[in-house]
Amino acid sequence: MKREDNAVAEIIGTVLIFVIVVTLLTAYASWYVPLQEQRSQQAFYQNAISAENELSAKAIQGYSFVQSFPAGISGGFGNTFDTYLSFLNLSYGNFNAKLSVVLAAGGKTVYDNYTLNFTQSGIISAYPSSNFLMQMSVNDYGSFVTDGSVFYGPLFIRTSNSSFSLSLVRMSGENFSESSSSSMYVSGTAMYHDFIYFNVNGSVPYNGTEATVRSIEMDGMNYTITGPFTKSLEKYIMVNSGMAPASGNATVGSYRIILSSDTLMMSLQNPIQLESIGISYVLCYVSL
Repeated sequence: MKREDNAVAEIIGTVLIFVIVVTLLTAYASWYVPLQEQRSQQAFYQNAISAENELSAKAIQGYSFVQSFPAGISGGFGNTFDTYLSFLNLSYGNFNAKLSVVLAAGGKTVYDNYTLNFTQSGIISAYPSSNFLMQMSVNDYGSFVTDGSVFYGPLFIRTSNSSFSLSLVRMSGENFSESSSSSMYVSGTAMYHDFIYFNVNGSVPYNGTEATVRSIEMDGMNYTITGPFTKSLEKYIMVNSGMAPASGNATVGSYRIILSSDTLMMSLQNPIQLESIGISYVLCYVSL
């Protein structure tokens, strides 16, 4: 009888141990693993945003660059899921403006006119697979980074009634889409850099001599960007040391801002005299 009791006790003990192990594994799979996956995915997004911002900062400077991107998200059981990095050669923005600059050069007054027309294109995206609940794409448009709802910088346009500053980047190249669980690299080759800067009473080169800027007039300006990201940008367009409206139409100083659906338009209503203007435009070729 004693042997039978011992056998029953061993069976019950084994069953209890099995139940405890199954309970612990269930708790691990249902709570700890999703938490680890969520943390790993959040880390991926944070690192992707940092990488995109670094790429934009390098591209805006107009130099060739190599930028590393994070890849891979931990699955919680020691396995790692691939993440994706892609480039789409898609046009989304256009800027045009007319400037009249008066210079004093060699004892003479010189009238210089400039017509500017720049386009923006190219989107680099970092994102996980559709297996994750928090799937979103961190997109780099050359001049700025956004996930469609949140703007991560840099502040690429600043305007006021006395100054105008704009930094634009156009990325070109063959479309690509790659997945990996280890770091990936994007290289950019600067093909063209146009930088225009005038400051009243400042010096500029003119026909091999030094000229002094007497006045700057912006006779017209239109800037249009189209895409699902526009609603994340409008509150980061600096106008008169304030922000543009969150939605709808508004006139701020000499500028008219219109936000409609997926289009953001900014235009100059009347010619304006400026104290300074700086416009940088970079064309770079990107590849994986």
